[in-house]
Amino acid sequence: MTRTRWIAAAVFAVGVAEVRSEAIVSARELQGSGYGEYWTARVPLVGGDRVVALHLLDENLYAGTSSGLWFALQADTGLVRWAASAGEHVAVLYPPTHLRSDSADGPVVLTTHGWVKVLDRYRGELVRDIELPLPASAAAAADAESMYIGGGDSRFYSLRWCGDPRAGGLVRWHATLDGLVTSAPVISHDGRVFFATDKGSVYCIRGADKALLWQSCRCATVSGGLHVDESGVYVASSDHRLYVLDEQTGDAISRYLLPGPLFDTPVVVQRTVYQYCRGAGMFAYDTDTRDAMWNLADVTRFVARAAEKLVAMDAGGDLVFLDNDTGALRGSMALPESAMAAENGRDAVLYLAMPDGRVMCAKPSGFPYLRREQLVDARLGLHKPPGPGASGETPSRADAPGADGARGAVPDPLRSGRRSQ
Repeated sequence: MTRTRWIAAAVFAVGVAEVRSEAIVSARELQGSGYGEYWTARVPLVGGDRVVALHLLDENLYAGTSSGLWFALQADTGLVRWAASAGEHVAVLYPPTHLRSDSADGPVVLTTHGWVKVLDRYRGELVRDIELPLPASAAAAADAESMYIGGGDSRFYSLRWCGDPRAGGLVRWHATLDGLVTSAPVISHDGRVFFATDKGSVYCIRGADKALLWQSCRCATVSGGLHVDESGVYVASSDHRLYVLDEQTGDAISRYLLPGPLFDTPVVVQRTVYQYCRGAGMFAYDTDTRDAMWNLADVTRFVARAAEKLVAMDAGGDLVFLDNDTGALRGSMALPESAMAAENGRDAVLYLAMPDGRVMCAKPSGFPYLRREQLVDARLGLHKPPGPGASGETPSRADAPGADGARGAVPDPLRSGRRSQ
C-alpha cells in the first residue's frame, strides 16, 4: 500500500523582497488592467518536478505537480496548508473534489488510476486511503455516506469511504453502464448523482440505493464534465451539440449546434453558460432566455467573472477582459508562456501559477491590501475550518476588473511594492 508523502512547504508573504522579484505578472501590467498583486507564493519543488494544474475549490487553492503532489494553499493569503502525494507512479492526475456535506468543511478527495485518498482539507491528515479494485476512469466524488466513482470495467461504483471497511466491504453497490464514466460525478443536495459516459448516456440515480431516476441517450461521446444546477444539466457532446436537460426528468430543454465536436466541460456562472469549441472559440448563452449571446473565435477558456465583467484566456495564453453581455473587448493582460489560471466562478480575483512553483493572487484595483494582522490570524487558523462569514469571496464593491478605487486612500502595511516595473 502506498503511503501519503508529506512535505514541509515554504511560503513567502507579500512584502518580502524575494517575492516582489518573483511576481508572475509585473506591477505595470497588472495596474494597466485594473489589478494589483495581493500575494505571491512559491511551492517547493524538487528533482525537476513542475506544477501542471491549478484548481480553486471553496477556500483552498490546489496546485498539482507532474510527480503527483498536491499543494493546498489558503486562497485568501497564499499560505500553504499542506502538501501530499496522490500516489506513487501517477500517470493521470484527476482534479481534486471536496466532499459534499451540510457543514461545507468536509475533506478533499484525491483520485489517481489506482488509488483514492481522502484527506482533511485544512490539515492534510489522511482520513482514508483506498486501493481501488479496478482503475478509475475519472475523479471520485463523495458525500457523508458514500464515494462515487466510475471504473475501467464500465461500471459505476458506490464505495464505503468512512467507518470500518471490513463492515460490509468496500463496495456498497455497483451498476453496469454502456461505457466509461468520463468525469467526476455531480452530487445534488438531495442525494441524486449525475454522471455521463463516453457512449453519450447521461444518468441520474438515487445514491442511497442506485435507483435509476432517468437516463438520457441523446448525445454522442461525452468527454468533458457535467454542470448541474436548477437551470438544467449541461452536457457537451462530440456530436457538435451542447445539450441542456431537465434535472428532474432528463428531457431536453435546449440544444445548441456548434461548428465542431465539444470536448470541454461547460462553465455556468451567473446565468451564463460558456462553451469552448476547438477551432471556433468560445460561445456564450443566456441560461434564462436560452438565447445565444456571442461567439469569440480567439477565446479559449473561462477564467473569472464579476457582474458584467468577464475574464477569459485567449488562444495565445493571455488574459482578455470582456463585456459579458456583448463579448466586446475591454482590455487584456499579457501572461508569461506556460502560465496557468484557476477557474474562479465567484468573483474577478485571479489565481495564476507557473510550472516553476510560483503561485500568485491578483485582485481588482481598490481592494484593500493584505494586512500583516491578517497573515498572523491566518497562520493561527491555517489548519482549521474558516470562521462564520469567512467565505473567501471578494466583496462586491471591488469585484470587477477595473473597479473604481482610491489607491492613495488605501494603506499598504506590507509595502507590497506595487510599483511600475
